[in-house]
Parts: sequence; C-alpha cells; structure tokens
Amino acid sequence: MKFKESKKFISMLYQNQQFIEDGLLLEPNPPEDVKKLLKNFNEVINAAERTNNDNQWEKFLDQYDSKIQTILDFVQMLAST
Repeated sequence: MKFKESKKFISMLYQNQQFIEDGLLLEPNPPEDVKKLLKNFNEVINAAERTNNDNQWEKFLDQYDSKIQTILDFVQMLAST
C-alpha cells in the first residue's frame, strides 16, 4: 500500500470508527481485550494521520501491520454477522 492509498485507508477507518467501537462494546467474545483493541484502533488512526510520504507510509505499515490486521479481521467478523 503506497502513500496515495493511505487517504483511502484513513477514510475507511474514520467512516467505520463508530461501527467498530460499537461492535467492540457489543461483542460478547471479542478477539482480544476490548480496551486493547480500541487503543490499537486509535493508535493506528493517529499514526496514519502523521504519514505524508511513501517512506513514512512503509514504516507505518511495518510498525502497525499486526494491529491493522487485527482491526480488519474484527471488522470482517462484524460485517459477517
């Protein structure tokens, strides 16, 4: 994912933020501790906002890859219910 795609990614996170947060609070068996996942979600959004070129975006992806994947897995689980 290159920097120009980051705007789409950040936009997707923002557009789904309330859905994700509501889902985390309603989910009886979240994939991990709810507070930790919410913290990761906010941390990823904040870090993504600070990226402004391809090199920073690559570092962002390297650093947050597992947290992003956990969030995306949870969103997919919510969407399938």
